[in-house]
Amino acid sequence: PADMGPGFMPRVLAIGAAGFGLVFALRSVAIGGEGIEAPKLRPILGILAAVAVFALLAAKAGLAVAAFATVVVAGLASRETRLRETVVFAVGLSAAAVILFVLLLDLPVPVWPRF
Repeated sequence: PADMGPGFMPRVLAIGAAGFGLVFALRSVAIGGEGIEAPKLRPILGILAAVAVFALLAAKAGLAVAAFATVVVAGLASRETRLRETVVFAVGLSAAAVILFVLLLDLPVPVWPRF
């Protein structure tokens, strides 16, 4: 098309994704086979809760606290997660987020809670 507007590429990608989905769906019906297992509720709710925690804490508690809490809550989504490992990872990720967004990119994001 000669007149490609701002919505052209998203539309092309959406049509392509829908096409792939249709091909895979038809193929699975035609070939058959064993089905997939039912989704587990704990991981879904854990990740949704982690996103909600970040959304609620980011502006008031600051980036460091919000990132830490997000990783800890997301860690609760799996039964295999160990608290000590999760806390160590949360501290590292919080530090990396602060370094990247506040120091390197100079974004006006609060780092610590405002009292």
